[in-house]
Amino acid sequence: MSTTITAAVSRITGQPFSLETLELEDPRDNEVLVRIVATGICHSDLHMRNAPDRVPKPIVLGHEGAGVVESIGKSVKKVQPGDHVVITFDSCGACRWLHRTKLQRRSDSQSLFRPVVVCRL
Repeated sequence: MSTTITAAVSRITGQPFSLETLELEDPRDNEVLVRIVATGICHSDLHMRNAPDRVPKPIVLGHEGAGVVESIGKSVKKVQPGDHVVITFDSCGACRWLHRTKLQRRSDSQSLFRPVVVCRL
């Protein structure tokens, strides 16, 4: 079963984001689906949108947000549906900050999406 989402998509370098309806697959074993309730677009998102060769397009950018876990993959242990979380940039999975704050790594399954880290509040 898939989930219908609304996302700001960068399709053309330097052009405005377009709000689009997309289908998102259910979480794979190590993935978390978060219903976003607050988000931001920062300068690095704009830089990636404007960079012709840094990221493939189309792409859904963004690494800042807060929301509620909707569903989890079979191997996810650190968050559960209903948990309130914040989302930040990707991590190597080995740094002291990851272990100190008990972050759960998430990698997306579609090429439009980038990996993010989900932090339980």
